[in-house]
Amino acid sequence: MKKIIILIILVIAGMNTLQAEWNKIFTERAYFSRDFIFFNELEGLMIAPDGYMAETTDGGKSWEYIYTGTKQELWGMQFVSETKGYVCGEYGTIMKTEDGGKTWQDISLDITKTYLSNLFFVDENTGWVATRHGHVFRTTDGGANWEKFKLPVADWVSTMHFFDADNGIMTVGTFVYTDGKSWQIGYIMKTNDGGETWEIMETVNSYLQDICVAPNGTILIGGNWGTLLKSTDGGKSWIELESNTAFGISDIEFVNDKVAYGACGSRNDGGGFIVSIDGGETWQDSGHLFDNRIDQIFILDQETIWASGKNPCSIYKFEKD
Repeated sequence: MKKIIILIILVIAGMNTLQAEWNKIFTERAYFSRDFIFFNELEGLMIAPDGYMAETTDGGKSWEYIYTGTKQELWGMQFVSETKGYVCGEYGTIMKTEDGGKTWQDISLDITKTYLSNLFFVDENTGWVATRHGHVFRTTDGGANWEKFKLPVADWVSTMHFFDADNGIMTVGTFVYTDGKSWQIGYIMKTNDGGETWEIMETVNSYLQDICVAPNGTILIGGNWGTLLKSTDGGKSWIELESNTAFGISDIEFVNDKVAYGACGSRNDGGGFIVSIDGGETWQDSGHLFDNRIDQIFILDQETIWASGKNPCSIYKFEKD
């Protein structure tokens, strides 16, 4: 098993210095993880290709396919409890489970020409799914019925987060082509009426990939080329932070109120993290740690952390010495 050892100054449970060891516990080219979750140290789920989920019962060392009932590709997943969860994907596909992912019910939208890029639920009944063509759908009855609302920018919704049934933020990414050249634009939008209307709060020259809410309420958004934005007023105003990386930041997760990881990397250069030990105020680059790009982090507790990468699909686990 390949072991990658780094020394990171962390503040975890009163420890000032921690030697962190990341072990590659799984790799498989046939898999392509777009999202994963762990319920405890052993049991977890991962989105697999062709409408399948994959289940682990040994902490991520091995995975078994679960057929959800659709052949459409799945993109986003969220569980609101250990048993109840939702996934969304191509052509209006939405699947719901009430037994921890072992069986799935089709509650898809009656739209066949759009992808559902991601979803977010604040409880078992109230949630939203977003399309790649500038619309968001809301349910208040666990997916039995959906309302459709239009966004001010008709493009790919890359991520969203709701604080309650009324207040939420989302990012929308688009490409602009002029004189044979293209560049990326990311929009940050805010709603205070449950997604019925949205206001653009910020525009940046980067595709934005992840929204993270820190334990103190600060909102962080990561994006391409090391873009890292911060808001301390609920998303009304934003400032740019120095991320100390030129790679895309695809996922930000907090271990506790001080320590946070940001997943970053590229297909050609491999992956690593940016690390903060002061609640997300300042960040340092861990350097090259992995052979493939790291896309996601899942933190069960401060000593049980997984990271996933692509090309090929790989799962890494943090283990404290």
